[in-house]
Amino acid sequence: MIYHKSVAHYYLGGTLYQMRKLEPFSLLLYRAAIGLKSKGFKLFNLGGGLSQNDSLFQYKAKFSKLKAKYYIGKNIFNKEIYQYLTLLRSAQEPQFNGEQYFPAYRVPLMLIDSNRVGYFLIFYLVAGLLFILVLENNCGS
Repeated sequence: MIYHKSVAHYYLGGTLYQMRKLEPFSLLLYRAAIGLKSKGFKLFNLGGGLSQNDSLFQYKAKFSKLKAKYYIGKNIFNKEIYQYLTLLRSAQEPQFNGEQYFPAYRVPLMLIDSNRVGYFLIFYLVAGLLFILVLENNCGS
C-alpha cells in the first residue's frame, strides 16, 4: 500500500490461480481496511479495473458503494529497471506476452507450476520494492 495523508492506496496484490475460489485476498483486503480505519485513515482506495466495468472493477466494487473517477497512469520513471523486470519475466515464462498489459511484467499468471511459485513470489516482492525505491526517489519520502 501507498499512503498519502488520510488515504491509503492499494498498489499490488493477487492470488494464486489455483486458490482463487477461496478468495484469500478478499480477507486480506478486509483486514487491511479494518487496520487502516483503526489508524485513522479516511479512505482506502482500491483503484479501478483494466477497463470500464470489467471483472477486476466488479471485484473491487463489492467492497464499497462509494465510487469515484479513476485514471491509470503509465509513466515509467526508471526505464532500466522496467526493462530488466520485463526481461526477467520473459526469460522465466516462455508464453510471456506483455504487450497488452502495463506494466508488462505484471501479465496475470494463470497457471503456475507449483515448483515455480517461490520464484514468482520473490519476483513480485523485488518488483514492489523497486517500485517503492523509485517512488521515494521521485516523490520524496
